[in-house]
This record gives sequence, structure tokens and C-alpha cells, in this order.
Amino acid sequence: LGTVLSRCQRFDCRNIALGELERHVEYIAEKENIVFEAPSLLKQICIQGRGSVRDTLSLLDQVLSFTEDNVIDEEAVVLSLGLARLSFVKRLVSSVLEGDIKELSSFYQKTLLENVSVKNIMTSILDYFYELIRNSNKLNELVQENLLSETIKETLSLDEIIWVFESLSKDTTWILDTYEPEKVFEIALQKVCLRRTFFNKISDKSNNSFSSP
Repeated sequence: LGTVLSRCQRFDCRNIALGELERHVEYIAEKENIVFEAPSLLKQICIQGRGSVRDTLSLLDQVLSFTEDNVIDEEAVVLSLGLARLSFVKRLVSSVLEGDIKELSSFYQKTLLENVSVKNIMTSILDYFYELIRNSNKLNELVQENLLSETIKETLSLDEIIWVFESLSKDTTWILDTYEPEKVFEIALQKVCLRRTFFNKISDKSNNSFSSP
């Protein structure tokens, strides 16, 4: 065995960072005259590639098969990869942050009607919350797009956003294993949407328990 190994070359393959992957795909796109209607579409494809150059380029080919003249728009990305529209994901995230259950349910149902799987919706929402945690400027973008009020933005803390991310992450396994994951995930989203109501009730009970009779 030692003799065989001594005559072998070892290659350690590793995933690459998202930014590096984006630059690589952008370079290929320029060489192949591929046009993205928005930079976010390129990033969306790279995120789905999960750090693998091979997988990302396979996804790019898949998306291109849904385009004309190598122009990639949101429709092509959504249809080819079965993803939720970024505009819908932003609406879902902002609804959770705003605590607006009515809007949350409305856009969740619209996303399901586009034949997007619960797993893909879940992944997109978690990815967006992760970006919020890493980059607070994302909150400013939601405000600028009139998806989040300045009042709510000012009261949000990093702790609260991390709690939402952690809560949804912990629920993912049992949601996907349930008989009706579509309904269960909607309830999980409503739970984090109502987080401040829950916290206030817990706080009130705690205060009452120490009050004088």
C-alpha cells in the first residue's frame, strides 16, 4: 500500500468563498456574452452552488436553457431552478420583521402557487436572514424599497434577528418530515412573526410574579 501511495498525487478540493465564486462566474459571463438583468441574479445562482464551481456552472447552464440570447432575467432563474422570487423572499422577510401575519401568509401562498418547494422557500428565507446578520445595510435596502418601516428598523436588534434565524433553523428538520410541510412552515413563520407578542406576555408574567399581593 505504501508503494502505491508513494506513486500517487493528492489533490485536496475545497469549496470557494461566495465572492470569489461570483467573480469567476462574472468572468465567464463576460467571455460568453451572458447578460444578467440584475447582479442579484448572478449572486442567487452562486448561492445555490454552495461553494462548488462545478455545481454553479451546471446551474448556470440550466438557467441558460430557459433564456433567449443569453439574457438571464428573474423568470429564467425562478423557473429553471425552482426558486422563490427574490421580491417575494424580501416580502416574506419584511413581513416577519414587521410582524404582519396577513401579508406574510399572502406572499407565502403566492410563492407556493409558483410551484416552489417548501425546502427552497425555507432556504431562501434563511439565506436572506443570514445576510441581514452579516450585513446590516440589508435593512437599509428594505427600508429604501418601502418593504420595512424606519420605525421597525430602529427597534430591531441583532439579537432579535439572530433569534429569528435560530428559531427557523431549528424547525427545519421536523417541518420537512411532517405530513403537510407547507402548513407547518407557515405556522413556524407566523410564530416568529408574533415573537414580540410572546416576549411581552412572558415579560408581563415575570413582572407579575414578583409583584406585591
